[in-house]
Amino acid sequence: MTEDKKKDESLQKIGTTLGIVGLVLYGIWALFGLTAFVTSLVCMGRSGDINDKTIGFVMAIFLGPLMFIYLWLNKRYCRSKNKNII
Repeated sequence: MTEDKKKDESLQKIGTTLGIVGLVLYGIWALFGLTAFVTSLVCMGRSGDINDKTIGFVMAIFLGPLMFIYLWLNKRYCRSKNKNII
């Protein structure tokens, strides 16, 4: 086997591995994005003013899982109206 063929096979293996890793990461991002979208819909019936709910919904659509950072940082958004339930 020539040196060039060995390099080509090595690059193909690296490319295949990176492609698989990329697809897995994209799948995880998509799954958490869908979860964020559903969560934002559930939050429409919980505490928070209309601006908080709109921002959460728009973030879920355009930024996907990054909406969970907003949910974590904004203590007024998406809390149960009942004090005994989280």
